[in-house]
Amino acid sequence: MRSNKRPNRFSPLAVRLFTRYLLSLAVLFAAVVGGYFFAAFVCYRFTWSENDPLYYLLKVVEQLSPVLIVLLLLAGFVWFTVRALRQPLGYLDDVIAAAKSLSDPAAPPIELPKELSDVENELNLARSRSQENLRARREAEQRKNDLFMYLAHDLKTPLSSVIGYLTLLHDEGEIAPALREKYLSIALDKANRLEDLINEFFEITRFNLSSVQLERGRLNLSRMLLQMADEFFPALLERGLRCETQIEPDILVTADADKLARVFDNLLRNAAAYAY
Repeated sequence: MRSNKRPNRFSPLAVRLFTRYLLSLAVLFAAVVGGYFFAAFVCYRFTWSENDPLYYLLKVVEQLSPVLIVLLLLAGFVWFTVRALRQPLGYLDDVIAAAKSLSDPAAPPIELPKELSDVENELNLARSRSQENLRARREAEQRKNDLFMYLAHDLKTPLSSVIGYLTLLHDEGEIAPALREKYLSIALDKANRLEDLINEFFEITRFNLSSVQLERGRLNLSRMLLQMADEFFPALLERGLRCETQIEPDILVTADADKLARVFDNLLRNAAAYAY
């Protein structure tokens, strides 16, 4: 249901300025007309001689009084109108100058005349919100860039594993069927993992993520670490290193398996790259 009440189009400051302008015009009219009648009353209380030069001057003024009154009223109207317009135009210049500083984070707080205190508060609030939004956008962009970097970094691990095991299969002419099957199985698992990471990378490029959602579930941490130690065997072998696990069997935790695997992937990859 639509309301028939019309919104108030004038701010309190506009009403106050317009009221002051009308009162100024009323005072002007009262001063001119009242001054004329007061002068006439004073002049009529004296007896004037026709030979008195002032008498003829007052007669001329009396005859021209309508014109003089109109001229005085017109001059006063113009003067008060110019003065009334100059103040809001000055306020407008102040607001425009303050608005230009909204996008400058180093600018001092906005200060306006006392009559514009409400506008000053709104502009300072808008500036604060704008800076907060800008900071939030920068942080979100940084998080997204970091996530891209981590994903690109994570792509190296399964790719290195696939290349490593395929290289072992290629270089080893005579290899036991069971060991060949194991290497092929690990290479296939890492290739599937590589495909998942690529799909996740494309999902992130489609959406501007502000946070990473965790998919928690029950995870056998012992089995995952043993599997990862086997997966890094080719990369470690190239540098004459090996990975030994000392962990109790069947340690169950509640975690995001993919995200937790990235943590140990990064640790093992850095160890393979930089350890002696």
